[in-house]
Amino acid sequence: MHTSPKQRTLLGVILFVPLAALLLVMFACLPAPVGDPATSKVDPALAGAWTATDDEGKGLLVLVRPWDTHTYYVEYMWQSKKEGKEDNGVIHLKAWLTTLGGSTFMTFEPLDRLDYVSKDEGSKAWWLVMRLDVQPDAIKVRPINQDSPLVKDLDTREKLEQAIAKNASNDELYGKELTFQKIAASGKATDAEMQLIKEALEVFHVAK
Repeated sequence: MHTSPKQRTLLGVILFVPLAALLLVMFACLPAPVGDPATSKVDPALAGAWTATDDEGKGLLVLVRPWDTHTYYVEYMWQSKKEGKEDNGVIHLKAWLTTLGGSTFMTFEPLDRLDYVSKDEGSKAWWLVMRLDVQPDAIKVRPINQDSPLVKDLDTREKLEQAIAKNASNDELYGKELTFQKIAASGKATDAEMQLIKEALEVFHVAK
């Protein structure tokens, strides 16, 4: 597939993530989930393609689609560049919503673990939990900081839910905020936007 220099530049903006931001999202994890995926309800407004940008205009691409009426299927894609070497990657996640302390949170469960193939006693399950501030064409997310003293020693769903509900408005509970902009916020993507998404997927050999 041939792309113009402008398209390649835009694709680079979407896919390039500074390593620090990548580590923030990937490793701000908890030892237990919050909320119940069996009873959660999907918000259709969250479905779509989202990009997050930092102060330098670099970001990541996240595709969110309802899996059923309760949960989402999420593809989180990034590309980092260090010493001239590119590092492309994608994480597949199951996600669901829950309300705690009057705020909306999304829990992400990684789907790339191989526990179903071979049990590894040394491998620990983990989940990402983020608070969402949903706007018409953007979402502000703040990950729960696993090192926050408010949740650091908590290892069950019940204990985490109680702590998060109690401290939902406490800045000490969270890591750095990221803002995701929605592609095709009007409901219909332009040809250029769809081309960028398709090219991003092809980087990871998806939907060829």
